[in-house]
Amino acid sequence: MFLFINSIQEKKISLALFKDPSHIQWFDEPVKNKSRENILIILDKALKQSKKKIKDIHGIIVVNGPGSFVGIRIALSVANVLGYVLSIPVKGVNFSKGKTNNDLIKKSWPQISKRKKYKAVQPFYNQEPNITINKKKMKTSKKERSSSKEKLVNIPNHIGFIVDGNRRWARQRNLPSNYGHLMGYKKVKKVIDWSFDKGVKVLSFYIFSTENWVRSQREINHLMKLIKQIFCKDLKYFMKREIKLLISGRINDPRLSAEIKKIIQEAKEKTKNNKKGIINLAFNYGGRSEIIQAIKRIIKEKIKASAIKESLINKYLWSPGLPDPDLIVRTSEKRLSGFLLWQSAYAELCFIDKHWPSITEKDVDDILDDYSQRKRRFGK
Repeated sequence: MFLFINSIQEKKISLALFKDPSHIQWFDEPVKNKSRENILIILDKALKQSKKKIKDIHGIIVVNGPGSFVGIRIALSVANVLGYVLSIPVKGVNFSKGKTNNDLIKKSWPQISKRKKYKAVQPFYNQEPNITINKKKMKTSKKERSSSKEKLVNIPNHIGFIVDGNRRWARQRNLPSNYGHLMGYKKVKKVIDWSFDKGVKVLSFYIFSTENWVRSQREINHLMKLIKQIFCKDLKYFMKREIKLLISGRINDPRLSAEIKKIIQEAKEKTKNNKKGIINLAFNYGGRSEIIQAIKRIIKEKIKASAIKESLINKYLWSPGLPDPDLIVRTSEKRLSGFLLWQSAYAELCFIDKHWPSITEKDVDDILDDYSQRKRRFGK
C-alpha cells in the first residue's frame, strides 16, 4: 500500500491510500496548520476507516508547492512513526493546480510501479519502531528536565558545539541539503534549551566557517537566510530567556551583505544587558584568522613585546572576556577544524558519531555525565 500526500492546498490536507491507480481511497481534512500532530491525526483517521495499519505503508509520495518544505515535513512525520524513511522519487510530473489528485497518481504510477523493492534509506531508531500514533505532544516538566542537573557534581560552564553533518543527514534520507541545514538550525535552539536547563551558562556554536565560502552560491544564500532568522525572528526567544548574543568572526568581511552586518549589530546591542546565559555564534569564523587579526591589531597599536601576555592577546580576540570553553563537542567528525584554537588549549573534547540534526536531549545528558566524571588537572 502507498500513501499519497498533497499539501498544495492552503488549509487542507489530502491523503490517499492505494495499491494501484484503480483502487484509490481519498481522505480530505481541513486544518488550521500543517503541524506534525495534525497530519498524524488525519492519517490515523484514514487508517482506521480503511482498516489498515501504518506498517502496511510501503512508500510515501508527496506533492508540495515550489520551494516549500511542507511536503517533506509531512513525509518525515510519517517516517518518524514508521521508524524509517521510504523514498519514492517521482520526476517529470507536472504538479499544477489544474491536475486532479487522481491524475497525479496515474501520471506518477509508471515510475512508482517500477520499484519492486522499497528499501529503508536510514533508520530513525536503533530498536523496533513504535507503531502507535501519539495525538498529544508529550512534555516533560521543568522538575524532570532539571533532575539530571541535580545529580551532576561538575557541570561545564562553557560548551562549544561544532555543528556538523547537516548535509549528510539530509542525503541519507534522500532530502535536499538545504532541508538538512533547516533541521540543524532548529536543533541549535533545542540544544540551547537542554543545556541551559541543566546549568550550562555559555554556549558557542560553530555555524559558518571562513572556508564555507567555497560552497555553492545557492547553499550560501540559504545559510545566510537562516542566519537572518537567528538575529531577527529568534530575537524574542533570546530576550525572553535573557540570553546575551555574541559573535566571533569576520563581521567586516565585504562578502557579507550590509543587511546581515546591521542585524548582527542590532541583536548584540539589544541583548547586551541580558544576564541568564551567553550564546556565542562563530560565524564567518576561522581559528587561525582570529589569531592573525589579534596579532595585526597588537602590532598596529605599537604595543611593546615585553607587554604581550596571554591576557593581552585575549583582549584582542573576536569575543574578549568570554571564558574559555571547558568542553568542545563535535558531531560527525573527529577534528576541531580551527574552532576556538586559542581558547581550547585545555578544553575537554567529545566526538559523537551522529550528524547534528540527530542529536537528542539524551545525548546532551550523556555528554554532561561524561564530563562530570573527568578530572581536569591543567598540567598539575
